[in-house]
Amino acid sequence: MTVSAYEAESIALDRLEPLLAAKGYRMIRSPGDRDLPPFLAGRRPDAIAVGRKPCLLIEVFGNDGPAALKKVKDLRSLLKGQEDWDLNVYYFSSMEPAVEPVSEATAADAAVAARNVVETEPRAALLFAWSILEAATRVRMDAANHRPLNPHVLVNLLVGEGYVDQDTGAELFRLAKLRSQVAHGQIDIAPKAEDVRFLLAVAEDLSGNLQAAE
Repeated sequence: MTVSAYEAESIALDRLEPLLAAKGYRMIRSPGDRDLPPFLAGRRPDAIAVGRKPCLLIEVFGNDGPAALKKVKDLRSLLKGQEDWDLNVYYFSSMEPAVEPVSEATAADAAVAARNVVETEPRAALLFAWSILEAATRVRMDAANHRPLNPHVLVNLLVGEGYVDQDTGAELFRLAKLRSQVAHGQIDIAPKAEDVRFLLAVAEDLSGNLQAAE
């Protein structure tokens, strides 16, 4: 299936976000001038990742053609001497297959890691927890296939296939909205620890025989 450049960028960033969050970063998509350091004023990167050093300037390209290579060269020149910043470049065409299922043991380890940062980094924990929920859904459901799942599509699948009841689905829709707000730069929102733990509990239940690590 052909996707637009915007969809390709969104999919790529969706995949990268939980990985960066697990390292202590907070991703800001389409950052504005107030999000950027002075030397990047007027630039419109696809995303940045902040929260630890070096901060990351993130660009996603459909391929490594001449236009992309020129932009990368220009950005590297711009970042020269900026020791607190680094450039991360991703080519969407090289990121297929999109997502593969993970083992229950891997999901269990990830859940423990997410719980360990619930109190200190609730935003990162929320994004990580949602990634674990998607991983658990992918293991359970053929409909998930190898494609990233839009948060609301994921919840609809879980409710429609009977893996969660309507009340749980309603909570997941609420948390999907919260997840998207945090993911897209609403950084003045601090998710509640109990919301993250609820999300992890649903993921663990989907995975089958995982035990919550309180």
